Amino acid sequence: MNLACPNCQRMITIADQFAGQMMQCPLCNGTFTAPMLPSSGAPPAVPLAGSGASKPAGQEVYSVAGARSTSPSGPNPSASPEAKTAADTSRPSSGPSADGPPPIREAPSLEYTHRYIIWISPRVVPWIAPVALAVVFLFFFFPWRGLPLGAGGEPVGQSGWIEVGSGPLMIFYFLLYLLALALSIGSLLLTRKIVPTPPQIAHLLPWQACIVAAAVVLAFLFVYIDFWMETYTLAWFRWTVGLHLLALIGLGLEYCLQQRGPDRALPRIDILW
Repeated sequence: MNLACPNCQRMITIADQFAGQMMQCPLCNGTFTAPMLPSSGAPPAVPLAGSGASKPAGQEVYSVAGARSTSPSGPNPSASPEAKTAADTSRPSSGPSADGPPPIREAPSLEYTHRYIIWISPRVVPWIAPVALAVVFLFFFFPWRGLPLGAGGEPVGQSGWIEVGSGPLMIFYFLLYLLALALSIGSLLLTRKIVPTPPQIAHLLPWQACIVAAAVVLAFLFVYIDFWMETYTLAWFRWTVGLHLLALIGLGLEYCLQQRGPDRALPRIDILW
C-alpha cells in the first residue's frame, strides 16, 4: 500500500497486513495510523511497526516509494585510478571555469538619449514672411549674374537692380514683390495688434495669410521663370528664390495656426537621436 506520511508528506510503502495499525515513518520517525483497506476487517492489536515482534520473518514492513540506490553518485572508491579519471571527465562541471566566469555584456540601449523640440509658436510664425521678403530687398544690391568677361577682360557682376530692369518679366515680378512685402508687413502689424483693425477689412482677417500668400506665389513664379531662363546665375540669385519659398512656408504655418484656434495645444516637431 502506497501512502503519504501525514507528518512529512513523503510517499512510503507499507505492507497490507499493517492496515489500521499504528506505524512509525522511517523518514521523519513520526507515528501515524495506517488507513484501513476496503475489504479488510478489524485487524488484531499489534504493537508499533518499529518493534521486531510484529514483523514477520523475512518480510519487509515498509519502504520509501521511489527510493533510489544509496550508493554515492561518484565513482566507486574501489575502482582503478583510470576509471575514476574517466568518470570525472564525463561528468559535466557545474562550477565556473578555471579562468573565472565570462564577462557579462550589457545589451545596447534602444532608447533615445537626446531630444530637441521645435514649437510652432504663433509669436514667431507671423514674422517669417515679412523678414524673408525684407532680406530679399537687401539682395537686390548684390550681384545676381556673373557675365563671363567685361571690356577689360575681368568678370562683371550684374546686380539685382539691373536684373529687375532687364525685361517686362522682372518688372512684373518687382511690382508683385513690393505688393507682397507691403501686405506681409501689414498682416504682421494687425496680428500683433500694433495697429487697430479697420472695420472695413475686419471680415478679411481670417484670410489674411492666404491673401499675402497669393501675392508671394505670383512673385515667386515670375522670379523663378527668370532664374530658369538666365545663365551665369550667382548664389545671391538662388538665395533670393529660396527666400520666397521660406516666406510661403511661414504663411502656410500661420494659416494652419489660425484654423487650429488658440484653445488647442501648440503643434511641435520632435527631433530624437
